[in-house]
Amino acid sequence: MIFLSFVTGCSSSLQPDLFIEGKPVSPEFKTFVGDFYDSDPTPRRSYPRFTMVVNPEVTRQIKYFSDRDRGFVIKSYNNRQKYMTEVSELFRREGIPTELINVAAVESAFDVRAHSHKGASGIWQFMKPTARSYDLTVNLFRDERRDPIKSSWAAARHLGDLYDEFGDWNLALAAYNAGGGTVRKAIKRGNSRDFWRLARGGHFKRQTIDYVPRVIAMSIIMKELNEYGFVEVAGLLQNQSVMLSYNK
Repeated sequence: MIFLSFVTGCSSSLQPDLFIEGKPVSPEFKTFVGDFYDSDPTPRRSYPRFTMVVNPEVTRQIKYFSDRDRGFVIKSYNNRQKYMTEVSELFRREGIPTELINVAAVESAFDVRAHSHKGASGIWQFMKPTARSYDLTVNLFRDERRDPIKSSWAAARHLGDLYDEFGDWNLALAAYNAGGGTVRKAIKRGNSRDFWRLARGGHFKRQTIDYVPRVIAMSIIMKELNEYGFVEVAGLLQNQSVMLSYNK
């Protein structure tokens, strides 16, 4: 729940600070929430939970992150902490499961400066047409794909729209990666709406086949850092700079 709180002892001329679950958020976030949402904290939509199955595909990605790409997980976690409070509130307002925030970890390690050779940019790696379809400004002077607040709002809306079309979070993630047209064709060719069946049947390219289990694996690791050997993440390496090892 969002509530306003004045800091004790401060001048009354100061603007009140905004807190979410006891954590302060930026003035930019406060303004954004005020512009896009009314005072009712009830989520705009009610989507089902994201059920994360642990199958051989997910287990393989967990092992990959834990053994071979630890630096990427550490960087994702450290960067995520900068935005988690505000992004979680935006996702809650849109009714999107917060596990899906980890799409940004897989896409960019939550690096606002991330830019792919295909032209995707920001923590959510939006292409220009998708960004503009959610009213993000992208031009020579301003690129709101790199704005963590506005782009996260757009990502929540985009994920919700994909779920509305496909009725399944795994298929929504596949569409986030490969596009809705690719998923529609896969469903038609495979005569199924089960992502795992379609993936195992070869109806997606390798990138998309790996993408969904990567998001699930990252979400599981982020919830159970100690269990997967990342004891150091929350402490010693919190402020360390870690080389990004994953290329989109």
